[in-house]
Amino acid sequence: RRMRILSRRYNLTRTSYKFLEIGIGIPPAANAVAVHNVLGDTTGKEILLTPEMWNGLVDSRAIICDTLARANGEHGPPPSMQLGDLTVRFATINSQPTIRLDTPSGRLTLSASTCALPIRIAAALRPARDRHDDRRRRTRRG
Repeated sequence: RRMRILSRRYNLTRTSYKFLEIGIGIPPAANAVAVHNVLGDTTGKEILLTPEMWNGLVDSRAIICDTLARANGEHGPPPSMQLGDLTVRFATINSQPTIRLDTPSGRLTLSASTCALPIRIAAALRPARDRHDDRRRRTRRG
């Protein structure tokens, strides 16, 4: 398991049961430091979202939010979305729309209100991440 340093945890629920943690991941060999985006809960369930999964969620936020808003009026669950190794499944639990995020390493279920927050956080953080990526590319070339 990679160690995370300088991480920041964003609570996704009032009770802090679900969270989004963004930090720097250090592998055991310390040769490939990367930004970690982790969705988890207090029972220890965590899914590590790769940059591709994370960007796919951010890019698909309008579709996901729209699908969740319409979920109550539909007779069956909408089709799932595939974002690389991440599968976004839509469902209804106790008449409340939910999404289930499935990765090869685990799964996590979020209610409509809970899943809107990490997508908004991701959208807000994207400009800073893009600037960081641009700087990294320039230093590699130089």
